[in-house]
Amino acid sequence: MPGLAIIGAQFGDEGKGKIVDFLAEDADAIVRFNGGNNAGHTVKIGEKEFKQHLLPSGVFHRGKVNLIASNVVINPKVMISEIESLRKNGVTLNPKNLRVDLRAHLIMPWHILQEGGGNSAKIGTTQRGIGPCYEDKAARTGIRFEDLLSSASLTDKIKAQYERKVKALTGMGIRLPMDFSFASVLSEYLAYSRVLKGFAADVSMELNEINAQKKNILYEGAQGVFLDNNFGTYPYVTSSNCISASAAVSCGVAPSFITKSEGVVKAYTTRVGNGIFPTEIEGELGGEIRMMGKEFGTTTGRARRIGWLDLPMLRTSIMLNGFSGMHLTKMDVLGGLKEIKVATHYQSKGKTLTHFPADTNSRNNLTPVYKTFKGFEAQNWKKVANAGKKIKLKALPKEALAFLKFVEKELDVPFVSVSVGPERNEIIFLR
Repeated sequence: MPGLAIIGAQFGDEGKGKIVDFLAEDADAIVRFNGGNNAGHTVKIGEKEFKQHLLPSGVFHRGKVNLIASNVVINPKVMISEIESLRKNGVTLNPKNLRVDLRAHLIMPWHILQEGGGNSAKIGTTQRGIGPCYEDKAARTGIRFEDLLSSASLTDKIKAQYERKVKALTGMGIRLPMDFSFASVLSEYLAYSRVLKGFAADVSMELNEINAQKKNILYEGAQGVFLDNNFGTYPYVTSSNCISASAAVSCGVAPSFITKSEGVVKAYTTRVGNGIFPTEIEGELGGEIRMMGKEFGTTTGRARRIGWLDLPMLRTSIMLNGFSGMHLTKMDVLGGLKEIKVATHYQSKGKTLTHFPADTNSRNNLTPVYKTFKGFEAQNWKKVANAGKKIKLKALPKEALAFLKFVEKELDVPFVSVSVGPERNEIIFLR
């Protein structure tokens, strides 16, 4: 694992946190490379469930370096809250094991207000100020993590933005909170700077040094391929790039550092918010799978939309990312269903499509064509996961194994692991 990128192969929420947590054992450094606290990674250790939004999923392993790259946008309040929550649970983070790139941009109070009053509701964003923060970054007016190092710099940057932002927000008809004065915003962020400035670092330089020592680096993505700002289901996408190639750009390393990428995919498909969803299951069955899989957003609590596994989407994910392997999650959730479907291709205006189309007009005319599999009974999944290494696959129900082998053959990419439960050890590694 000299340089391994873990990428969500669908619409996000595939279970990347669990996979990264498991693989972190063999990594020397874990780096989160995109998004902000619009992401939600859940890691279950014993009876405790940890919900992370900003911090890398490697924080639960002692002796590892956890890094946050330049293209992540930081809400200081959320970061401090996560650090404090982990401290209360016995995980201590300090500048020796957690570092944030100086170039990462800060989410400001006006970003959150702007998103709440803008076009984002129709798109279905998390309302966390992520998009407006990236807008300011692109406009070259943003405030960066490095500004926390100097109270004078932070004061100047907030002063330069405050009046313009207030004017813009009131012009949008947004009612400002009582505590939105310049003095209160400045005081709040000066307090954040006293807690966080010690975590500032040149993450690009550190990653290059770690790579020169031939140590293992795990690159952790947020969201999923079809929320990528370029290649996702635009405009129903996130504000950053989610595919594996963006890890190098975000982290400031040469593309050759990332020697392979692996995709994480659910045994079915979910999506939060609006946008196209060709294999969506309507009615009672979708609700049943949602409840069995506890499919509610880690960040927002919103109910996720449910659909069957979509192979044209996954073929496109593989093409965009060059996955050498896949991690299948939530196989256990399908246990108990009478039948399971997999979309093998689409029909669109008389044409057969094996990949997800790039143009919006074609996407609006997709009819999935399904292969139906016999369902399998719910299992004692802990027993399945704890089976001896050589017989783990045989421990799976034969119907589940047939489903697995079919998907693997259709995608021509091997499965590295199959997850059969939420806990850290409820996973079967096949290779």
